[in-house]
Amino acid sequence: MSDSEEILQKASEICSGLLPTKSKNRYESEFSRFMEWRIAKNVQTFSENVLMIYFEELSGKYKYSTLWTIFSMLKSTLSANHNIDLASYKKLQALIKRKSENYVPKKSQILTEEDFSRFLTKASDDKYLLI
Repeated sequence: MSDSEEILQKASEICSGLLPTKSKNRYESEFSRFMEWRIAKNVQTFSENVLMIYFEELSGKYKYSTLWTIFSMLKSTLSANHNIDLASYKKLQALIKRKSENYVPKKSQILTEEDFSRFLTKASDDKYLLI
């Protein structure tokens, strides 16, 4: 292995270490899915227009919040692997924001003090004591 190949290999290892350890597989999976989409569409570039088309297609399958998650993952992986800064793709970000216009997030139901008290007094100890 030549010195330049060794340097490139070490640089690649360092870049892969930039992704979050716990969710690295998910990041790489999302990146692979995008790369496969590019191959299927016979696309050679990582231009903003290409990514806008990709996210437009994803918007038919995923909710707004998921689109932002995918954007974040691709932002990290494209930066690490291809030195591309998605933060500068303002039209892409505007597209994802526009997809949020009719998005209504689900709110978690919260136990009130009254609900909690009722549970403690009325719940069967045989069934719920360990829970």
